[in-house]
Amino acid sequence: MAEGIGLYIHIPFCLAKCGYCGFASSPGLPGPEFRQALKNEIRLLSPGRIRTLHAGGGTPTLMGTAFWRELLASLDLSHCIEAAVETNPAVLGEEGYAELGKAGFDRISIGVQSFSEDNLRWLGRVHTSRQAEEAVESAKAGGFKNISIDLIYGLPGQNMENWSFDLEKALQLETDHISCYELTLEPGTRIGDAGSRAIESLSADMFMKTHDTLTGAGFHHYEVSNYARPGQESKHNQAYWERRPYHGAGPSAHGFTGTERYWNTPDTGLYIEQVNRGNLPRSGNEFITPAQAVREEIMLGLRTSRGVRTAILPEKTVNRLIEAGRLKRNGETVSPTPEGMLWADGMACELTG
Repeated sequence: MAEGIGLYIHIPFCLAKCGYCGFASSPGLPGPEFRQALKNEIRLLSPGRIRTLHAGGGTPTLMGTAFWRELLASLDLSHCIEAAVETNPAVLGEEGYAELGKAGFDRISIGVQSFSEDNLRWLGRVHTSRQAEEAVESAKAGGFKNISIDLIYGLPGQNMENWSFDLEKALQLETDHISCYELTLEPGTRIGDAGSRAIESLSADMFMKTHDTLTGAGFHHYEVSNYARPGQESKHNQAYWERRPYHGAGPSAHGFTGTERYWNTPDTGLYIEQVNRGNLPRSGNEFITPAQAVREEIMLGLRTSRGVRTAILPEKTVNRLIEAGRLKRNGETVSPTPEGMLWADGMACELTG
């Protein structure tokens, strides 16, 4: 593609496995075999010109800044509009952030999750609230202009007062992007199997509190869980919601060609073995029919302020959802209201059923 393609790189290593995490990750440090396999897979992918780059996990910064400097230097980032990396607040110091910037990253996402020590312990996080604050300040001192932090709400025992504390603390750090995720009970995780979380009505109130607080502070609520200052939206994630093609590298990574979705094996050992044989480490794929593509466009569009083209929607259902206050019309598109974002998945079912 002339404008370039997205590239997602998954690093399945972390300092500790959090109690809520359903992603393919495990405690430990990446070894030389994994580092080489990842380089080899990206070479097999031959991604060409990169439009957006996102390194996620796990904790990608455990790979070390020298690895990222070498890898990014091997890619065509001449037209890259965003190169992002995720980190845990306990991993890097100020020098590490500066080195990531020199390697080629211009956006960093810091997994804060909460500023409450009790919540951090319950979630299984290894950092403290103070380390979270220091991480943001170190990222700024290291030269990052585009800093995002993640927060989680809907925890058992969490009330509106301590969630408001998290939001206000986040605003005091003066980052330009904040992601606020409702706790998901993932099967096979400690927290997911325990089935413990805030009641649905309280989580809904927390969602609306988040919207009111952050939009009141000048943030744009551009996706169900994401808020940004103007121009600081995650360009890589927007590419997902716009159904742009992207490559996926690393164990469990997904990719999308425009007509096909594929995913890699989540088994790190098998991943290394397959790549060493010169094979792409695929474990499955799915070809997208035109009807599925329309459903995806509706489902993804309803999660964003960009919305969905009315031309592909049933008019009667659209009008009913507008009357219910869940959609609003914007010329030839409709987009969810703040209350509508709470019901994005349900609206997608109604509009595609």
